[in-house]
Amino acid sequence: MGNLKFPRIRLYWDSSLDMKIFLENMARDRFLQMRNNLHVIDNNSIPQNNTDRFIKVRPLYDSVKKRCLELK
Repeated sequence: MGNLKFPRIRLYWDSSLDMKIFLENMARDRFLQMRNNLHVIDNNSIPQNNTDRFIKVRPLYDSVKKRCLELK
């Protein structure tokens, strides 16, 4: 999904576009359900004056970045 830029997520599963990698590996509704229910942080803990647009995944990002830097 990072390389293909469709205007709507549901288009990745459109059978007329023949995107087999999406059609054969995960149902669209299952993906949408997982996307809606995956939370890295509690949304109620986000400060009102937050300017970090990456705040919801910042802990996961920091953890992966730290581990990658350890591999150098």
